Amino acid sequence: VHPENEDWTCFEQSASMDIKSFFGFESTAEKIAMKQYATSIKKGKEIIEFHLKQLEEEGITHVPRWAPPPAPTTYHGLPVSSARAIPACSSRAHPGSTDVLPGSPD
Repeated sequence: VHPENEDWTCFEQSASMDIKSFFGFESTAEKIAMKQYATSIKKGKEIIEFHLKQLEEEGITHVPRWAPPPAPTTYHGLPVSSARAIPACSSRAHPGSTDVLPGSPD
């Protein structure tokens, strides 16, 4: 969020390069890196503008500010999780079964 106007979004991008010794070609290597960086910035801007146009075409002119999801509630001190255990099923779990599982030593 922009510090002066909360309806604006700030986007910052930075890069750094450290060339110790490149046999006298430090300046050339720096120019090549800056050219690549400038190309990346331009491409990133094009992508953002593409998605903004798509939203506009769909009639979306306002997107509410993102807020982090609420912290999960706890149950008896343990976090609540939607993950469930996958039941194990193998030939060893069912005595008398003759099924051979792929990758098993049998």
